[in-house]
Amino acid sequence: MRVTYVTRFSPAHCGIAEYARYLTSELIKFRQVDVICVYGNAEAKATRHGKLRVIPVFNEKIEGYYRELEKVLRSKEPLIHVQFEYGVFHADECPLKLVEVLREKTDKLVITMHSVSHFKRGGKWVEIQSFFGEQADAIIVHNMMQAFELIVQGVSPKKVHVIPHGTKVFRVLPREEAFRALKLEGIEGKRVILFMGFIRSDKGLIELMEAFEVVKKEVRDVKLVIAGKEQFLTSQDVDYARVVLRRAKETEGVTLINEYLNDEKIELLLSVADVVVFPYRLFKPGEEYYSVSGALHLAMGAGKVIVASKVPKMAEYYELVPELTYTPGDTDELAEKTVKALTDGELRELAMRRVLKYREETRWE
Repeated sequence: MRVTYVTRFSPAHCGIAEYARYLTSELIKFRQVDVICVYGNAEAKATRHGKLRVIPVFNEKIEGYYRELEKVLRSKEPLIHVQFEYGVFHADECPLKLVEVLREKTDKLVITMHSVSHFKRGGKWVEIQSFFGEQADAIIVHNMMQAFELIVQGVSPKKVHVIPHGTKVFRVLPREEAFRALKLEGIEGKRVILFMGFIRSDKGLIELMEAFEVVKKEVRDVKLVIAGKEQFLTSQDVDYARVVLRRAKETEGVTLINEYLNDEKIELLLSVADVVVFPYRLFKPGEEYYSVSGALHLAMGAGKVIVASKVPKMAEYYELVPELTYTPGDTDELAEKTVKALTDGELRELAMRRVLKYREETRWE
């Protein structure tokens, strides 16, 4: 049976696009896959690779984007699967119209909700999620918090299915080889603390750099690498990214790689990293939602030792290695846990063992 996905897709610089790419690369081993590509740039082109057909159809930034779907969908698709994220499809009437169109075009409609809004947000968020629950035959989420939030909001438990976020397995190259390939001055042969991912205001990168000042006093020959591209989802993201980039350039021992990271660069960075840090901040009132970090799964895919804040996005890691999680915003605790992650051999071995086990349970293959 053919599966038709409605999703962001590569080469878009987006976590959902990467998720869809990893997912379809495995799925095409078993069945025909059509990707109705949501694009926000001019790079997306219609392509066919064996059983995978990618069809760029509509720009979600244009009002009424859902109307474009009717031009390409067959009268009845066997199965349509939406990779839904509010940052892609927005939180207005368009997602409601989108699902109405898709419901008419298929006998089986599945929606993967990468973010689930908490009921405290109320209004349009709860309306959208309730409507999805009525229209979809199944809703997939990535953890139990998301699942029970939907159930509390009235979605039938029979429709809600928990499938963990997939994990791509990265090979870990010899460090010397990876250092040479990266061609970064000043980090070769050093202990490396790595942050990788989008630079946004919900990432505590300023706190990370403040904690790094403490770490440098306790651990010799250590460097901090901040790797990623700015992502502007809110007006605060613009100002915050500007401050982060300036501070990174001014702070001794910090190396900035300000670019979108492809698989090759991720593999090299993970190969040299001793510790990967995800310093997420708690969300602000009115922004409460549950989601899962794709970047966390990339780090776990290389079996890395990770330090993460205690926020919903990092719930999986908190369950795996609570010893290396910290209170968001507490720079002293972040510094303490990072030092432990770098120097405590027994704890490092424990963390890697648990991470590798979880990687095997969730690998895309």
